[in-house]
Amino acid sequence: MVNLNNSPVSLEEFKQHLRIFHDMQDSNLTTMLLAAVGSVEKFTGVDFAVDYKDNVPYQLKAAILLTAGRLFENPTDAMDGIPTVAQNLIRDFRWEK
Repeated sequence: MVNLNNSPVSLEEFKQHLRIFHDMQDSNLTTMLLAAVGSVEKFTGVDFAVDYKDNVPYQLKAAILLTAGRLFENPTDAMDGIPTVAQNLIRDFRWEK
């Protein structure tokens, strides 16, 4: 399975968010979660392996859950960036690098 060590959202948190109580989709959910983490990192400039290691703001975690949830709900949809509601939550966390 893919490594989630640097993810601020665990697979279990993501499954709770989606109300999934079985393990049959764990591989796909992990991929969606990692894609969402990457999208939020790209949007904000935050590197979760370095920044916010211990205390990730709830806005960033919510944005990851919303983005990963959208991937789960619409797996064949062309997704352009992260959902607007997620962008609004994390806009203030954008870093200029």
